Amino acid sequence: MARDGRYEVIADEYGDFFGPAHTTLLLRTSEGIRSRRAVKSMACFAGPDSEAGSAWILGRVEFVDEKTLVIHSAGSDTWTMNINWNSLTASIYVDRCSGAPDNSD
Repeated sequence: MARDGRYEVIADEYGDFFGPAHTTLLLRTSEGIRSRRAVKSMACFAGPDSEAGSAWILGRVEFVDEKTLVIHSAGSDTWTMNINWNSLTASIYVDRCSGAPDNSD
């Protein structure tokens, strides 16, 4: 959550019988009943129990300031993005789902 509490990043975890589990990140405003949630995610990571390796798993998200986020993998990778809170969009999309090593064996 941002320092002033008006904005937050939501982590949704998905898993099913047909594909590997994954975590997506979405932006949301924290305005009570007027809160808004992004339509599109800004990042996708392999699920937290994945054996794909730490570079493919979400570590943490931090607000640098009201308009800047840094996403860290569980390994050493980082991505810095600018946020537009009016449209609830990020300047880049982090895709750590596509191409992740297959761990279904």
